Amino acid sequence: MLGQSWAVTDEYSRDEFVRYVDEQASKGVSVTYEIKPMLRSDQQRKAIEVFCRELAEQLNAAGFDQRKVLAEREAPEIPWSQTTVKENLFKPILEAMKGKGSTAKMTTSECDEVHRVLHRWLSERSMPCPAWPSRFGG
Repeated sequence: MLGQSWAVTDEYSRDEFVRYVDEQASKGVSVTYEIKPMLRSDQQRKAIEVFCRELAEQLNAAGFDQRKVLAEREAPEIPWSQTTVKENLFKPILEAMKGKGSTAKMTTSECDEVHRVLHRWLSERSMPCPAWPSRFGG
């Protein structure tokens, strides 16, 4: 039998999975089931990119270059970009909190957790931080 994957995200998908498991058991099929948290979605990947771009723009506009935020007093003034926000702010928090060095390995709930920590840290230093992007516009 080829491998199968089930995403149980609501009552319907749960019921369908349970039906499948019962069906396999009644046929005498021996199967091993592995439970994994869902990884972040493509929509969440896009939200990370939008957030990092907006944060870069807001930090630059407010005069907080990388030297000021990262406390590298000897470095020249370096403007933020989407990539530098992701690499120097977002990913280090993810690594510290979850031991993950890649946003591709994030679960669906971890995007929000990292944003909350980063938002709190920036706010405590009177630095701007955009809201998490939403496909619903708010």
